[in-house]
Amino acid sequence: MAEKLNISTPAYYKIEDGTTGLKLHRIEEISKVFSVQVADLIDTYDPDMASDHERERAQYKLTIDSKDQAYSELLAKHIELIEHVRANGLKW
Repeated sequence: MAEKLNISTPAYYKIEDGTTGLKLHRIEEISKVFSVQVADLIDTYDPDMASDHERERAQYKLTIDSKDQAYSELLAKHIELIEHVRANGLKW
């Protein structure tokens, strides 16, 4: 890999062990070696953001469940009203 990046083996080891940080141009070179996009090489996973997303998702689910329950109750009342109207021969 060091040869493909045109750097010394010790320099490459420093990249691997985290002693040396990577500049964008080096990440681009590595992406070409592996035939992948630069974004595929960058770790963007943030556990705190994932937790935030999970909390937000759970909140949306609760809201949707609540709305579904309210809709079901209104539908039941509507059906009950229609049945009452029909049973008593009433007109709209």
